[in-house]
Amino acid sequence: MIKIEEVLQKAQQAKDNGSTRFCMGAAWRDMTGRKSGLKRIGEMVTKINEMGMETCVTLGMVNEEQAADLKKAGLTAYNHNIDTSREHYPNVISTRSYDERLKTIDNVQKAGIKACTGGRYTMKEHEQFLCFMAGCNAIFTGEKMLTTMCNGWDEDIELLRKWGLKPMKSFRKERLPTTKIDDQPTPQPQPASANV
Repeated sequence: MIKIEEVLQKAQQAKDNGSTRFCMGAAWRDMTGRKSGLKRIGEMVTKINEMGMETCVTLGMVNEEQAADLKKAGLTAYNHNIDTSREHYPNVISTRSYDERLKTIDNVQKAGIKACTGGRYTMKEHEQFLCFMAGCNAIFTGEKMLTTMCNGWDEDIELLRKWGLKPMKSFRKERLPTTKIDDQPTPQPQPASANV
């Protein structure tokens, strides 16, 4: 597990780049037998909250007690994707069941933590654009994603440019001008993960 000081440094970089929420993750199936790890993650959550940022984690499946511990530490949101439909799930995922995923979402919601949940689909670029037209409000960009290969910032900006979309800082509430992205200078790569 990464040292707390390193995580806090990355959180500060994200905040300096305009992020208001910092997400941390681990590629675990679940938190069984990870009591000391959960305690360290709780410390990270508390310290990042003290920086004035919301916190999000994705740690695999958690039980009710673990979810309550994360809430006590101040966790804002828990990311736990469903991956695909119940019917297709056994064809795609063999390490956990669809119902186990739903149970974790139920556990975090019962603890008073927001659930950040989505699905993963294979789509062509023009189909991805339809997600924005349907109301999707974010693309995650940054140095890396935990479990998938990640395009670099340049590729992300090029895709946004292609669609005529203008990047903005995370969770910015005011409406942006309707200027096309081609009228703006290309943003420089950001060192920490951020939403666009």
